[in-house]
Amino acid sequence: MAKKSKAISKNQIVAFSAFITLILTAILWLLYGFGLLGGAAMALLFIKDLFLLFTIALAAHNFAKGLGQTWYIIYWVIVVLAIFGLIFSSFFKL
Repeated sequence: MAKKSKAISKNQIVAFSAFITLILTAILWLLYGFGLLGGAAMALLFIKDLFLLFTIALAAHNFAKGLGQTWYIIYWVIVVLAIFGLIFSSFFKL
């Protein structure tokens, strides 16, 4: 008998990340709508933005890789800049 592979595919990771991002976005929008955003909202916003960035970067990876080496390098530069932008913007939000 052949054993089924338990490996998680890239599409499953993207789908899971998109699902978590959707849940966090819905929670944050509901909290915002009821005026209940407090100190924990900043942490939730950061986590949501991190999941969103991860989802977008992972989904765009194969596309950028197929465009050639120059665009693949540009893709990685943009991903790194986006990560730094996310981290630094989260520290300087008032």
